[in-house]
Amino acid sequence: MKPNLERMMLDALASADMDAEERAMVERQLKRLQANRGTMKDGCALCRKKENLVLTECCERWMCGESKRGRSCCEKHVRYTLCAFHHNEGHEGGWKECKKCRESFETEIYVAFGTGNHNWEVLENPPRFEPTYCDGCGKVIKLGRDGYMVDGKKYFCDDCADERMAEG
Repeated sequence: MKPNLERMMLDALASADMDAEERAMVERQLKRLQANRGTMKDGCALCRKKENLVLTECCERWMCGESKRGRSCCEKHVRYTLCAFHHNEGHEGGWKECKKCRESFETEIYVAFGTGNHNWEVLENPPRFEPTYCDGCGKVIKLGRDGYMVDGKKYFCDDCADERMAEG
């Protein structure tokens, strides 16, 4: 994981080993960093909890890390956002304009990962898409949220997938 830049700057400011010019430069950089992404005191960028904060590698936002009740905001951000995918794949530029990210997912999943609750910044004009229907029962499957199975080019909701698996 990346070193905690904010903590390093605060530690540097606390030390007496800086001249006035160096101190002013670090203070300016720290102010710019905090203005861009908030501080530890602000809490998690998504839920505002103040405990167990970690700095995300992708967007350098403070998010709650460990959680005893389900997944933390940081885990969800890393698993369910284009921001983290973009960073993890090493793509250039910003994730919102990235053609590689756009081509990596079906449109419905791309939209879900770019507009979901685990983002602190979202796609402003997400592309439109046709809903996905279960080939077993006709129910709408939300690819970014629901469980489903794919068999060739056919999609099956969890219930129909269970039935198909039981049939063997």
